[in-house]
Amino acid sequence: MVRSSFDKAYLTSSIYRCKGIANFIYTELNNPYSPYKYFAAKKDNKIVGFAEFKMFPQTSTAFLNMIATDNTYKGLGIAKKIFSYSEKYFREQVYSNIQLDVFQSNEVARKWYENMGFVKEESSCFYERNMEETSKYNPDIMILNLSQFNCLYAKFGFSFLQISAGEQSFTLGIIDENIIIREDKISEEILVAVKSFFKDYNFKKIYYKGQENNLEKYKYIDEIQRMKLTLQ
Repeated sequence: MVRSSFDKAYLTSSIYRCKGIANFIYTELNNPYSPYKYFAAKKDNKIVGFAEFKMFPQTSTAFLNMIATDNTYKGLGIAKKIFSYSEKYFREQVYSNIQLDVFQSNEVARKWYENMGFVKEESSCFYERNMEETSKYNPDIMILNLSQFNCLYAKFGFSFLQISAGEQSFTLGIIDENIIIREDKISEEILVAVKSFFKDYNFKKIYYKGQENNLEKYKYIDEIQRMKLTLQ
């Protein structure tokens, strides 16, 4: 449903592009302690739309990761009904706000969210870079969770890497064959670590999401807007 109804460009950094997304959702639906909440609409005994939220009780935030409608049923107001129901649910659970990220170029989605009461809070840059080969591993780099990463990546097609490089520690998101960097500042140590790891795992591209706006060798793709709906 998601892959057929979304422009592929808007799924670049989304786990919904990965082969194991159905397994992930199934696992979370059967996890009584899951931070995820799913809402679905059915018509003719078929799921025709759904929304996925990740809950952050410590900040009283429900983060809307995904909302989608089957292409056959678009234009019937299904997404609006799902969202209105979920908004009511989070109000009853005394959450203070709902947040989401949306690409600036996705004007249809932005306008839809604005009509639902969301307002822009902040924005970040989204860049792309092709990976370059590196001749050798940096001895100061340590990958701290390789075994766990391999298991999750094999099952779901996405995971994360915890890396130490000199005095820096950071996390890299891995989605499909892409690496997502969300550090505020991209250091040379990070790039060396990523490029070194690339040779064994055949990752294709690095994407950067953050406040840095003058990145050499990177291609600017879009702006990502953080939007917020206040509930309480």
